[in-house]
Amino acid sequence: MIKARVLLASCLLLSAAQLSVAQTVARIIKKGGDEQVITISKEGGSGFRKVERNANGEFVLELTAGEIGNYNYGHKNSRYYTIYVEQGARVVLDQSGDSILFKGDLAAENRYVNANKYLGYAQNG
Repeated sequence: MIKARVLLASCLLLSAAQLSVAQTVARIIKKGGDEQVITISKEGGSGFRKVERNANGEFVLELTAGEIGNYNYGHKNSRYYTIYVEQGARVVLDQSGDSILFKGDLAAENRYVNANKYLGYAQNG
């Protein structure tokens, strides 16, 4: 009986520990290109996150609920792209040559944001 209680308590502790581990709720995926590492930064954050190419040849950044928002990706052609991500999204950046095409979830929103970068900025003067 004591062994059963200890085993049950151990299982409950393990389950609680598993629940506290951050779960992936969204992904940014970049396909194509010849670089081995890319950097992506969270808008308003400090520093960059390095993402290495996986076995499928893709760069995948997995995000938790607290990391949802806007990200910046600096392409080697010196163009910067804003990436809008919300919970449950799988946002894909598909590189062909020097151009990036948004695909997957939120593709239309990301194309719009990147075509209208200064939307919402006030003119100085």
